[in-house]
Amino acid sequence: MPKDLVVGLDSSTTATKAIAWNREGAAIAEGRGPIPLSSPRPDWYEQSAEDWWSSACAALRAVAQQVSPSRIAAIAISNQRETFAPLAEDGSAVRPAIIWMDRRCQDEVDWLCARVGRRRIHEISGKPPDMAPVAYRLAWMLRHEPELYRRTARFADVHAYLTWRLTGSFRTSWASADPLGLLDMREMRWRPEILSHLDLPAAKLPEPVPPGSVTGYVNEAASSATWLPVGVPVVACGGDGQAAGLGVNALGEGRAYLNLGTAVVAGVYAAAYSIGDAWRTMCSCSGDGYYLETSLRSGTFLIDWFLDQCGGHAPKAEVRARLDSEAARLPPGSGGVLAVPYW
Repeated sequence: MPKDLVVGLDSSTTATKAIAWNREGAAIAEGRGPIPLSSPRPDWYEQSAEDWWSSACAALRAVAQQVSPSRIAAIAISNQRETFAPLAEDGSAVRPAIIWMDRRCQDEVDWLCARVGRRRIHEISGKPPDMAPVAYRLAWMLRHEPELYRRTARFADVHAYLTWRLTGSFRTSWASADPLGLLDMREMRWRPEILSHLDLPAAKLPEPVPPGSVTGYVNEAASSATWLPVGVPVVACGGDGQAAGLGVNALGEGRAYLNLGTAVVAGVYAAAYSIGDAWRTMCSCSGDGYYLETSLRSGTFLIDWFLDQCGGHAPKAEVRARLDSEAARLPPGSGGVLAVPYW
């Protein structure tokens, strides 16, 4: 049987989706697995890294039930960004993963900038100092959970974690590494100038590789869990925002991308590296160039909240369908009504 399908695995904030595509770009099979989210305190948002894996396994098994796994030529990973899991030497979680929505590190932004330099950290990482990059939540963990921080043998972004579970290799895409705020965006390597202030050896971070690189091959344990054949190549893609830009071919002038996910993300392509206070600079999933990106941290997450609070007892799918029908009758601009998603 020909190997005529590739699988895209997208591990986002609320679920993992797997889609098998043929050579013509048609979706042949699809699977999905939910990812629980916890908020143990106001402004804290956490997940279990094990749930990333079990969700991915469920999505991949659903695909394998619809098409012969022997047809799968490769699998590529995209992921929620600015999220990390601290792992012990045996791979178990030292503490729950802290995800991109988390806001506990407000004080650590100034703390780390005072040591590296606010302008300097922006020049290196491409990110204006704020609570989004993982660097500041690592600083929080260093300052508030020092024993757990010292016990951590690996700090894994979502891409690195799933790659490790699938293949045994601890690697991540440049376009998944850069949201950590630790990557030199010109040289595509972990920057000691930032790591030293976090007491963080580069050996505890995944190896960053260009998008499109083969990061490893599905091993026997992963094959048993996912139903993928042993030896299927796992290919680096990148953060879900940049993957959206690649998906709509926003790789030149006159074209932008808008990603209406848990957050609302938009960006444009730039061939040369540049920084600015109005955007954050991200690696392109094409492996060449950058995206200049903006982000509203609350998108469909706010819609889900609204449905939970105001949807009554009707199933969410029915409420969404009714809202879609009503919204379709409105003119562009919604009569001037705006939602500011910051409550």
